[in-house]
Formats: sequence, structure tokens, C-alpha cells
Amino acid sequence: ACSQKTLGIISYKMKSFLPISEKKTKIKKHLHDTKEITTIFLVDKKGSNGNKRWIIMPQNKRESMIYTVLMCFVMVFWMSMYNVTLHMGGPSFDVLREGWLGFLIAYIYAMCFDWILVSKLAKGFAFRFLVKPESSTLRKVICISTCMVVPMVIVMSLYGGLEVCVRTGEWGQLGMIWLTNIPKNFIMALPFQLLIAGPIIRKVFRSAFPVGSVQ
Repeated sequence: ACSQKTLGIISYKMKSFLPISEKKTKIKKHLHDTKEITTIFLVDKKGSNGNKRWIIMPQNKRESMIYTVLMCFVMVFWMSMYNVTLHMGGPSFDVLREGWLGFLIAYIYAMCFDWILVSKLAKGFAFRFLVKPESSTLRKVICISTCMVVPMVIVMSLYGGLEVCVRTGEWGQLGMIWLTNIPKNFIMALPFQLLIAGPIIRKVFRSAFPVGSVQ
């Protein structure tokens, strides 16, 4: 048990609690042994499960899959509309129709890259060079999200280039289209992810799937 409002790290896999007052070496060993992304938050007087609402990121593979499905849907839909709007010169019902017609294939393409390749590489890079397991939740979210956006912008810009070349037949322009797409997509994708899509999806995800409900 621990006193009221004690800051600590709680593990839902190991059903254990480690006060933040412990030495850093012990905390690092605990985080390494549980092999999960944990969050520092307030626990009650009995040291029970604490306020689970503070656990905003996925805690296992099933949660990660659900989170990826939701996030990819929002990001791909928004970026599809953004690119069609640029191509057609402004927002209109035609933009909505064209963007929706091309959405499904783009979504499948993005999901495959995200789940199979990008997610692992991005999280691996972030936790190796940018954050530690005991870093603040905000820092983890910003670093991981940024590391996800960069490679996803690259692969989705390639998809956009392929889509254009399929329609026009000008395959010799693929490289140039790809390279010019990257900065245009990046300046929209990163702020949209950090300021709008990320916070909304995390809120919806954790409201629909409280900690411990998906095993």
C-alpha cells in the first residue's frame, strides 16, 4: 500500500506498483521486466489500480491493432481529401467524392505499411534515441507520433505518385512526383497528427476501450 496521491508507475501486466521515490535503476529494471509502455499517475490511498484514464497509449498487441485501425482511418481520410483538394484547386463536393472513391485502397496500403513495418521501426527509433520508458507521457506521445508521421508521409507520398502515374501513364515522372509530394504532405500531416487526430483518437480509443478491457 502507499499513501494518498503517491506518484508511481503501475503495471497492469504484472499487477504491481512501484513508487516513483524508488531509485531510477530499480524503476528502469521494473519497466524492462514488464516490457510495456507505462505511465506515471496518481494512485489512491490503498495503492490499487489508480486512475486508469491516464493510461492513454495501447498496452498490448490487440489494443495496438485497434488504435492503428482508428488512427489510420482518420489520417488517410484527411490526407486523401487534402491531396484531392490541392489537385482540384479547392474544396467541393467533387473533392469529397473523389477522395472517398480512392480511400479504400489507400487505407489498406497505409495499414499494411503501418502495422508490418513503420510502427516497429518508429517506436524502436524513438525509444532508442529520443525517449526512455520513464519519460513523461507527453514526450512519448510527441516523439512516437513524429517518428510515425515521417516514414508514413514518405510511403504515402509514393502511393500518391503511383496513383498519378497509373492515371496518366507518365511513369518517368514518378520520382519527381514522389519527391514533391513529401514536403506538401508533411506540412499537413505532422500538425494534424499532433494537434487534432492524435488527441481525438486517443480520447475515443481509451473511452471505448478502458485499460484492461482488451487482452
